[in-house]
Amino acid sequence: MNLEERKRGLRHLAKAAIALAALALVYTLAGFLVLPWIIRPMIEEKGSGALARKVRVGELLLNPWTLSATVRGLSVKDPDGEDFVRASEIHANLSILSLTSLSLHIEESALREPYIRIVRKPDGSFNFSDILERYRPKDKAPKEPKDPFPIYLGLFDVTNASFVLDDHIKKVSHKLKDASFSVSEFSTLVRYREKNVLFDLAFLADGAKIAVKALSRPFAKDRGATLQISVSGLDLPRYMAYAPLPQGLTVSSARLDLKTEIDYRADAKGGDFILKGRVTLSDLAVLEGADLPLASVSRIVTDIATSRLSARDIHVASVQVSKPVIHVRRDERGKTNLEKILASVKEQPTNGETATPENGKAPALAGQAAPAEFMVDNMVMEAGQVFFTDRSNSSPFSSTLSPINLTVANLSSQPEKAADFSLSVETSNREAIKASGRFGLSPLGASGRVSVSDISLKSYFPYYAKMLRAEPPEGSLSVSTDFVADLENPEPGKMPRVILNNLAVLLNGFAIREKGGREAVVMVPSLTVKVAEADLAAQKARVREIASSGGAVRMVMEKDGKVSLLSLVAPSTPARSGLKKQASSRSAAAPWAVDADKVRLSGYHVDFTDKSPRTPVKVRLSDLEFSASGLSTRKGDTAEMDFSARVQQKGYLQARGEVGAEPLSANLSLLARGLDIRTAAPYWQDLTGIMVTKGRVETKGRLTLSAARAGRPPRVNFSGDAAILDFASSDKKTREDFFNFASLRLLRIKAGNTPLAVSVDRMGLDSFYSRVVIHPDGSVNLKSLLPPGKSKAAPAPAASPSVGRKSPPPDVRIREFTLSRGRFNFTDNLIKPNYSANYTDMTGLISGLSTDENSRAGVNLTGRFGSQAPVTVKGEISPLIPKIFADIEVKVSDMELPAFSPYSGRFIGRLIEKGKLALTLIYKVRDNKLTGANKIVLDQFTLGGKVESPDATSLPVGLAIALLKDRNGVIDLDLAVTGDMNDPEFSVVGIVFKIIKNLIVKIVSSPFALLGSVFGGGEDLQFADFAAGKSEIGKETGQKLDSLEKALFERPGLTLDIRGDADPAADAEALRAIGFENLLKRQMLKKPDAEEKTLEDVTIPADQYPALIAQAFAASEFPKPVDKEGKPRPVPPQEMEALLRTHVRVTDGQLRILAHERAMAAKEYILGKGRVEAARVFILEPEPMTKAEGRKPRTTFSIR
Repeated sequence: MNLEERKRGLRHLAKAAIALAALALVYTLAGFLVLPWIIRPMIEEKGSGALARKVRVGELLLNPWTLSATVRGLSVKDPDGEDFVRASEIHANLSILSLTSLSLHIEESALREPYIRIVRKPDGSFNFSDILERYRPKDKAPKEPKDPFPIYLGLFDVTNASFVLDDHIKKVSHKLKDASFSVSEFSTLVRYREKNVLFDLAFLADGAKIAVKALSRPFAKDRGATLQISVSGLDLPRYMAYAPLPQGLTVSSARLDLKTEIDYRADAKGGDFILKGRVTLSDLAVLEGADLPLASVSRIVTDIATSRLSARDIHVASVQVSKPVIHVRRDERGKTNLEKILASVKEQPTNGETATPENGKAPALAGQAAPAEFMVDNMVMEAGQVFFTDRSNSSPFSSTLSPINLTVANLSSQPEKAADFSLSVETSNREAIKASGRFGLSPLGASGRVSVSDISLKSYFPYYAKMLRAEPPEGSLSVSTDFVADLENPEPGKMPRVILNNLAVLLNGFAIREKGGREAVVMVPSLTVKVAEADLAAQKARVREIASSGGAVRMVMEKDGKVSLLSLVAPSTPARSGLKKQASSRSAAAPWAVDADKVRLSGYHVDFTDKSPRTPVKVRLSDLEFSASGLSTRKGDTAEMDFSARVQQKGYLQARGEVGAEPLSANLSLLARGLDIRTAAPYWQDLTGIMVTKGRVETKGRLTLSAARAGRPPRVNFSGDAAILDFASSDKKTREDFFNFASLRLLRIKAGNTPLAVSVDRMGLDSFYSRVVIHPDGSVNLKSLLPPGKSKAAPAPAASPSVGRKSPPPDVRIREFTLSRGRFNFTDNLIKPNYSANYTDMTGLISGLSTDENSRAGVNLTGRFGSQAPVTVKGEISPLIPKIFADIEVKVSDMELPAFSPYSGRFIGRLIEKGKLALTLIYKVRDNKLTGANKIVLDQFTLGGKVESPDATSLPVGLAIALLKDRNGVIDLDLAVTGDMNDPEFSVVGIVFKIIKNLIVKIVSSPFALLGSVFGGGEDLQFADFAAGKSEIGKETGQKLDSLEKALFERPGLTLDIRGDADPAADAEALRAIGFENLLKRQMLKKPDAEEKTLEDVTIPADQYPALIAQAFAASEFPKPVDKEGKPRPVPPQEMEALLRTHVRVTDGQLRILAHERAMAAKEYILGKGRVEAARVFILEPEPMTKAEGRKPRTTFSIR
């Protein structure tokens, strides 16, 4: 090669070098300067158009020689101007292999300070929803899977990232900051697929540290991966807005710490997840509403052993729960807060709900996964607390269970695997609950032992207060038992089978008082019940022993028959519908079958008070012993019973024999000694008028009892003999002796209650004292011997088909009642004065006493009156029937009346100076109608001196006696007494006194009626009428005064008072008319030619009437009418007359003078005949004129 060629070659080489240099320069200038200047606006323009948001790139750097690109200051603005996405720097460095291997080969990439803001709008959309909607693929047909795009990423590193979520629906905001993420050697290339890829993520989520590390082969055949998750101090309440909590609940605090590892392996059969780690939940607190605590727990630590999630095999090594607390509150309607929470959970809508068939079971789904199996090696709960308050009862209840400790070991869901458990609970009432044993989940069941000790009965009174009418009971209850429970699939409507063994119930210090009472009604120092076995489902139990000693019972039977001990239990109230169904189901079930081997009560005492009699019956049984063997509730079974007790202080009672519970029955031999009859006497006193003061009873017999049938009461019968010794009684009314006897024998007694009957064959009294008294109401005290029907019953209502027939009265029969060596006293309180007589050496017979309505008991008594005259009392009585019958006759004659001065002094206020009395008393009672004939003859009956007595009548008896006594000094009275004894107000004494009193009252209160009937004039003699304004006596008034003058003449002992009267209205009007006429008459007397006359003698001519009115009007001094100008105006005659009449004055003095003139006119008329002394007629002052009511123009008369 010559020089030219070489030069030519060098020129070509130089040109090529220059061309290459120019090309390199152009490449460099284009890469570093031109392309960034062109691409950056394109990115902003195209990006803004694609995203519909403003995209800004602060700086774009390209290095064409290193194949790297850097974007700085990238930001995407939301329509509201806020940042949507931004990053301080994005860097990527491509490998040259990307150009030669047809793959994306990135040596490294980095993202510095990225920021993303996500906004959830109130309508549920996000601030990027429009972007997704814009680029949503229209063709939704599934595409065939393709091989992943070939890519290699040597390193991707994100530093100082942050993320913000603003949720306007939940009204929360979350911030993730200081986030870092790195991944190395991530590739879809075949040669890299078996190589592990490391992912490393760490960030702060609202202050909690979260780290996730993963080692994975995402494109290998097994796709193996290991994931480690670490969470420290995650504040859960910030995320509870997204948790499906029941309405009203708030998690106020909770912290989650998590450290887990998850391994994933996949093969041809599928993948398998293996989980292990620890989950810790701390400081959990759940509130109801704003600040009401519901639950809290200090710490829950769960250690998860190796668990295969895909196989649904969960293995928990341990669960430790520290200091859990739950608050249970029950409201006034009986609903707890937990029930309300569960109800609200059920009401919350769920997605994908499916209908449930009628059988209540969900349909089986194809391929449905089997239930998960779990195993818990050890579970411990310590220092738990339950705060319970209940306001559903009348009295609020609160209790705290603390501490609660529970351990469970080897809990498993596998069949036939049982877990061991141990539970201990203490309460704020110092009660202790302990339970231990084993339980299994498949099948569901448990066995072990449970005990509850020292249960305070008073503390839980609010729960059974509605069942009792009593004060909160004292005492404590302890229960312990072994149990076996089979809870797997019980039959519908039946209780799961639960068997209790070795059940022991101990009641200590039990005492219960009535509402407001001070003394205990029942007191049981100790009661022990030992049950060998009880099958709750089969409702049968075998009791080994029931034993108690030293107890006391106090019972009171009220007047209405209610027993205080039974009234402690409140009547049942209508149950709610659910409870009604349960009750009906229980009632349909078979009754409990209970067998008791031995029952024994010792050292008891019973105080019984029966208030149904008028005087309460009080019985005390002491040293009570009761034993029974073979007691059973099975139908037809009987048991042997032995009962004994001391009655009061000296009595003894014993009962032995057989008793049965179903049906109720008894066949007992009875023995009683030394029973004080006064104990039971109030039962008779309620039905009689006697009071037993002493006596004792001895009896021997047999008592049988059979159960009630078809609405009938139980049947009770007694047969035997009885004796009453040393008996004494007195009349309740007088407190005097009624019956006293040395002995009374009752032979062959037969008594029963169906029908109610008592029969005594023979009754004999010896050495007795008795009294027969006719009471003021007409009854005879002999009726008090045996229970009669009501003596004053209201008339029975007419029979109605809808009203059941009343029970027949008791059948009482005493065939023979013999009296010997007796003393008898007869007192008649019916007649006044009373009659009383003493009889001695009394003998006689009362035969045929019976409650038969047709029976009549004959009475034949003889004796001596005082110590002289013999007296007989004869008649018939039937005191025991509702409609009392009596026919009694007693005769007395020629009795000196002064002996009855005490009675006359009490009721009349005067002694009897002399006189004799003869009387015959006959009383008959038919159908409760009394008729009595009291023949009383008083001869020369004369009253003596006065006697001070509060019961003495104020009537002028002396005047009445003077009017009744005939010319011979004899008063003959026949006082007939009649009355209806059914009338509650009936009283024989009242009737007799009423007759006498009415007679006297008639005489002294209406003497003018008596005088009028004798002398003429009637009751009108007590007044005389006058014309209005006048005092002159007219014709009719003169006739009355004539009759009155005759009566005064015939009864010289009478004195007359006269009082004049005037009517303020009628008499004033009449006097005003007279005054007006006198004005005109005075004008006539003023005439020069007038004669001298009095006003009474002047007559007014009619033709002069107008002129006289004008003269009188002119002479009057009252103001005259004037016109509008005040000048006198003409006045018509009619107006003149009206003004003159108006100004005539009538004063009270004028009316009083008119009344006095009328009295004087009447007096002068009566004295005018000269037969009545002036000293016997008096003028009384008229009543004041201010009293206008009832005034008339008359005079009134009164007799003294």
